[in-house]
Amino acid sequence: MIDFLGALFVIATFIFFIIAFNLAEKTYEVIALSKQSLTVLTNTTLDDQIKETTMRWHAKSLGQLFLKITGSLMIALGLPLAIIWLLNLYGYLSFHAVIKATLSWQCILLGIIGTLTAYWMQRVYRGK
Repeated sequence: MIDFLGALFVIATFIFFIIAFNLAEKTYEVIALSKQSLTVLTNTTLDDQIKETTMRWHAKSLGQLFLKITGSLMIALGLPLAIIWLLNLYGYLSFHAVIKATLSWQCILLGIIGTLTAYWMQRVYRGK
């Protein structure tokens, strides 16, 4: 039972950090920048110098977004797992049992429901 609670803690804090770091919106930024890059690349009326300058800016922006998303995901997953690891170190629960519980169908289902609910609530409260 304690392993299942540890798994729920990992899932809940992961969802919390995903929302706190606004990662869903960052993925939309990546999609928008990619579409803009494709539009610039296929635009025959633009000069090559303008295309190159614009594509460099898009590449820099996409690189920054990659680092932000990757770093945020590392924190979102690393921090709860580090806490579980510390609890394992002091003998309160088993790290491996928590990971095993996290991969159970019950936790996966709760994670999906929790993520969809959190995403829906975020969009409703932000008015989108």
